[in-house]
Amino acid sequence: MGRKIRRVVTGHDENGVATVIMDGEADCILQRPNRPGVTSDQFMAEHQDPSSNGKA
Repeated sequence: MGRKIRRVVTGHDENGVATVIMDGEADCILQRPNRPGVTSDQFMAEHQDPSSNGKA
């Protein structure tokens, strides 16, 4: 198994101060037997364009 991939997602609170929204191990890991030692991950996916930051 390859190295663990850590995903940190940041944003801003209502006062404009930077904050960590999510910090943990990535959960969408892809490893292929024909490429030993290679690990990839889909870090972020949005279902709309442009992506939303939670504000209207």
